[in-house]
Amino acid sequence: MIECGKNEYQLGNVPFKEAVKVFAFANKAGILPMITKNQINFAFLADDDFADIEQILNKHTLFDNRQISKISNHWDTNRADYTDFVINIIIETIKPFLEGNTKSAQQEKAADKT
Repeated sequence: MIECGKNEYQLGNVPFKEAVKVFAFANKAGILPMITKNQINFAFLADDDFADIEQILNKHTLFDNRQISKISNHWDTNRADYTDFVINIIIETIKPFLEGNTKSAQQEKAADKT
């Protein structure tokens, strides 16, 4: 569950191939370093590639138990949620990829100590 203002959004199951697209875009756009530095530049929202990512995110996210992609003008009426939604839903989508990297890094550090 992701809270944006007074609204709640629920990310559903994102198929692997679509999740990889989101992960690749996040890396290409440099979103993760921006998040860790807490200096987010939303210029990526105008990137042509982001339109595909936005479709994936809207297709797999529920708002009031309905897919955002099926709610006409959702973002016109919920603009205040949009930037928080984008960052948080991208993080939720790519989290499984990051957890794998963290586990690998921890295993490498443990092996170096032996």
